[in-house]
Amino acid sequence: MVADYVISTYLRSEDGIYVNLFTPSVVSWKARGVPARLIQTTTYPETDSIELRVEVATACEFTIYVRIPRWLKSPAQLAINGKAIAVAAEPRTFAALPRRWQTKDSVQIRLPFSFWTQPVDQQHPNTVALMWGPLMLVALDPPLALPKKWNASSPEGLRAVPYSPLTFEVSREVERLLFVPFYRIRDEVYTTYIQQQPA
Repeated sequence: MVADYVISTYLRSEDGIYVNLFTPSVVSWKARGVPARLIQTTTYPETDSIELRVEVATACEFTIYVRIPRWLKSPAQLAINGKAIAVAAEPRTFAALPRRWQTKDSVQIRLPFSFWTQPVDQQHPNTVALMWGPLMLVALDPPLALPKKWNASSPEGLRAVPYSPLTFEVSREVERLLFVPFYRIRDEVYTTYIQQQPA
């Protein structure tokens, strides 16, 4: 499945190109017979911003479709050549950007991150993973019991740890508990799923 990520980054259509995954990359194709390239620059998912730069042999009309993730809680922000645009960009859809594109045109995308929870399965809706945008966070060196004054249904109690990118802690009124992205785990002891209070 991981091998398919590369071939799923971009998808072609008769009228344009779909940007399905956000990763530094370049795609080349023919847009209505015109040689075209799309250069994606980003540090996603460590940041929430992506830029797409267009290169075409000659000005050409086509549509760039940008995937809008389902986890968004705030609206996606899109701009062309630095100017904000109003376009339908609902979660679980692709935002369509039709235009007569020229070399050096660019698309700026911001997908605001926020905390949310993902149940382990339908049978255990209160056993959840804590998410930060597209990233699953895990608790480092977890205590035998999580602090009673905090639960995952109120993740606003978390705050960023200074000078430690993508590291969050429960507010200091309760026992200190650190959360980091799962992909950063090496030899640490951690827990993925935590119990939250039923709604």
